[in-house]
Amino acid sequence: MKVIALNGSPRKRASATYRILEALLAGMREAGAETRLVQLAGLDLQPCVGCYTCWVATPGECIHRDRDGMAGIMSAWRDADVVVFGTPLYHFSMTGLMKTFLDRLLPEIEPWLVEDPQVPSRTGHPRRHRGPARAFLVSPCGFPDTDQFAPLVHTFRYIAERHHWMWMGELLRTGGEPLSRTALAPLFEPYFADVHRAGAALVREGRIPDPLAEALGRDLVPGGRAAFYEQANRFWKDLLARHRRPAGAIPTALTEDDLDPPDAGLSCKTLVAGMTTAFDPAAAGDLDALIEFRIGGADPGTYHLAVAKGTCRFEVGPASSPALTIEAPSDVWTEIATGRRDGRQALLEGAYRARGDLALLIRMGQLFRSARS
Repeated sequence: MKVIALNGSPRKRASATYRILEALLAGMREAGAETRLVQLAGLDLQPCVGCYTCWVATPGECIHRDRDGMAGIMSAWRDADVVVFGTPLYHFSMTGLMKTFLDRLLPEIEPWLVEDPQVPSRTGHPRRHRGPARAFLVSPCGFPDTDQFAPLVHTFRYIAERHHWMWMGELLRTGGEPLSRTALAPLFEPYFADVHRAGAALVREGRIPDPLAEALGRDLVPGGRAAFYEQANRFWKDLLARHRRPAGAIPTALTEDDLDPPDAGLSCKTLVAGMTTAFDPAAAGDLDALIEFRIGGADPGTYHLAVAKGTCRFEVGPASSPALTIEAPSDVWTEIATGRRDGRQALLEGAYRARGDLALLIRMGQLFRSARS
């Protein structure tokens, strides 16, 4: 199976779309597929001008053939068995880059009006070349609401129907902006592991199994809508403080590094709460324990995790009788939680303290798949 994946994000590698596609394609390769990832933003795509040159003057050849990178990927497009469309949600639809790519497929068809061979009541155009037979959609968005994807999904499903692509489904990620940040990658290892499994399942089974699809839809930031708003607004406030320019300044684009800050702006409260998404019930077994976090420094707070009967619950405030208490400055815990500092080494150096069941501390890496303590 040959797979071509199109990243329609203008931010290329510094995007949640790219991170999801990267994990998905890794799973597909593991299952035996050949994959190619195309960054549409790197092709300098020119818009279709509707001149019909590709139909009547130079059939199958676009006027932009030697002006951008579209022609360079068409061989891979025609050879692909599966196309994976990757686009962040822009105004409840695809990006302009993705729409431009689809518009530029005009040379792949002939001008003649004919009945659709699969649906005789419809009108279509004959194809000049073979192309993908199946299609899948990946789309992250910033909002936590799922209904906003409805126009995008409807559009791509209809496009797939008209192109006679078998629709393999979609991977939609609400609240996906944090996935684009390198500093937060350790927090989302469980999610990306599930995306990897989804890629393998698409190759082996042609679909994502329902239990895995359910896992992929879980909130990335625990605590519901209020917690999500709090964290998202904290990030934008931080970016404003870093990059706000004087009145009258000439607008210039922020760089990929600007949008991917090393500290990612996450609060310690969110980092501790996020451990619930990395919890491994199998590793916990019959463990029944309270793990308390006493965070000092610039971002203070006291929180605890309640582990019992294969579940893990986050609570604000001290634990009644903790089996383990971790005391750490906020900057130290942020570095540990985001993988920038080794937790065991930091403990040996005295950067933070742990009291109680130290055997439980040693198990943290197993209990929480992305934990760095």
